[in-house]
Amino acid sequence: MLDVILEVPAVSVSPLEQERRVLGWDWGVRSLITVSVLEMSEGDEPSRQVSRPVFLDSGGLDGRQARLRREIDRLKACKERYALLVKHARQANQEQHIPLPGHFAGWQAKIAGCRRRIQTCWKHYERRNRELAHLASNVLILLALLSDCRLICGENLATLKSQGRGRGVRGRFRNWRNNTTVRGELWRVLRYKCHLLGIRARQVEPGGTTHTCPRCHQPAKTYASSAPADRTKAIDWGAWLCCSNPACGWNGARDYAASLNIAWLGLAFLTTYHHTKILLANCHELGGSRIFCSSNQLGEARDRR
Repeated sequence: MLDVILEVPAVSVSPLEQERRVLGWDWGVRSLITVSVLEMSEGDEPSRQVSRPVFLDSGGLDGRQARLRREIDRLKACKERYALLVKHARQANQEQHIPLPGHFAGWQAKIAGCRRRIQTCWKHYERRNRELAHLASNVLILLALLSDCRLICGENLATLKSQGRGRGVRGRFRNWRNNTTVRGELWRVLRYKCHLLGIRARQVEPGGTTHTCPRCHQPAKTYASSAPADRTKAIDWGAWLCCSNPACGWNGARDYAASLNIAWLGLAFLTTYHHTKILLANCHELGGSRIFCSSNQLGEARDRR
């Protein structure tokens, strides 16, 4: 293997005052990531959604990775079984002076073979995860560039514990894969690609984004699907979100709602930044080096402008 260091020029990041759009993406329940883009309002106009939601489905790769994990578990169980036979044979030889069985060397060879195959499987598993991280980061950056957006927001789920969900072997390993390898790898790849292209990548803390209505921002419940028969009992990992507010009634894919809520957090960050700049400018205009001023002084400064 030959490692070569290359110097690649990076694009300058535009001032944050010029940013009006935010791309929010969420780790999906049914898909790998879900993306939505929001634009900040002008004056009294409400903020609007720029694009339709984009779902990146990795179902085929999920199935292959799940089968590979199942093969790793099978090899581990086989290795442990032969290791137990070797342990008992050695104990009998040392304590009771019973000769080692003729196939003792075969057991050791089986253990070594299982170890080699486990290492090979893990290499394939990690390589696919890296490829998946590069694919997801490329999709996020492409959508940001197409939407003229220079701020990408996603949840910081590094400390989220893995919980199995879904049916079958794919559902058993999907959350494990999303929580550990791909999440860390995707953020690493996304950061350096955004640095090269002059795009900001910002992590937001998870706080009910998957159980909050993106329209009225009230708590919402999730269900198995949009079918009326499945909307009688709420479940934590449901794929369909329904707002509990009767005056709102918003319902849609849970991943779509989470991506909108994350984009709203990005817009809140931009709004706070813009208001802070205005506040500091007004304070400096009134008192020079004074940073703290009253609301009446701010009102007078606005009137003078």
